[in-house]
Amino acid sequence: MFRYFQRTGDRMKSKQTAIKFTGKGGPFFLLLLKCGFLTVITAGIYSFWAKVEIQKYIHSNTMVGDDTLEFHGTGKEKFIGFLKALIPIVLLVIIIFFIQRFAASIVGAAYVQVVSILLIYLLFFLMGPLLIVGKRRYLMSRTSWRGIRFRFKGKVKPLAILFLKNGLLTLITCGIYTPWFIFAYRKFKIENTFYGNEQSGFDGDAGEFAKIFYLGVLLSIVTCGIYQYWLQADIERYFWNHTMIQGKYFESTLTGDKLFVNMILAMVQIYFTLGIGTAWAINRMYRVFIENVSVPSEVDFSSIKSSMDTKASALADGIESAGDVLDSIADFFV
Repeated sequence: MFRYFQRTGDRMKSKQTAIKFTGKGGPFFLLLLKCGFLTVITAGIYSFWAKVEIQKYIHSNTMVGDDTLEFHGTGKEKFIGFLKALIPIVLLVIIIFFIQRFAASIVGAAYVQVVSILLIYLLFFLMGPLLIVGKRRYLMSRTSWRGIRFRFKGKVKPLAILFLKNGLLTLITCGIYTPWFIFAYRKFKIENTFYGNEQSGFDGDAGEFAKIFYLGVLLSIVTCGIYQYWLQADIERYFWNHTMIQGKYFESTLTGDKLFVNMILAMVQIYFTLGIGTAWAINRMYRVFIENVSVPSEVDFSSIKSSMDTKASALADGIESAGDVLDSIADFFV
């Protein structure tokens, strides 16, 4: 634990470049209003373009130093990803439906229904790593800063093995293994994220993180859930403060009191305006998370070369959207 505080103290002395969020509630409210209206009158088709517009708003209002992030995704590629995903998913649902009907006539509807539910949960569990990797790969490949794209090089198979191993251990230990699961997942995401040709590094310790997690859970129970905001801040701060690029550490100053106060204010903005203040509340929370992180200034960004992921696609987003559509249709008929 002393090693962690000593390393944190060293980072405090290093130069940091602030990250700022310049978004305002008014323009974001008008954007949400426009996207909502166009989504409704196009029977949901515009939702793909709406997601891109919202993502572009967030990126264009996130300033790292004197330059903003840029998002290069398009609604068209998201819509095409949805269409590509919809056909096989619909075919799969039709096949499952007829298998259910056939099996029910032999062994009984109740037994088949239970088995079908288990198979569906298993399918979603297996699809999880595919969706996570695909969505993150797409997001990173469409994000740039100073003209250099980000990349995500994580693979589905290692993440699936990570989920299977850590998921089983968490289940067997009745949740005790949870912090190790969270640690392994976050480590996987960080270490497979690149800025151009520069890979981000991570030097956290799972045992150290587990102590922070268990203490936070205990205090959350004692305080009837209030301490969860301090736990969330501790988790975010721990991972950021152990993430590096070119051996230089990022820095997070997020604290539980900042998170708690701003969450209360955000809820007030939403509930006391009957939802109209949602745009202002979202901007507030983005500002809290973004502006409490800073980038090490000592990184030699001029040495980082552009390296684009040309094979990343919006297919994973399409699979998720297709799944949501089918789920909504099922809810309507059931």
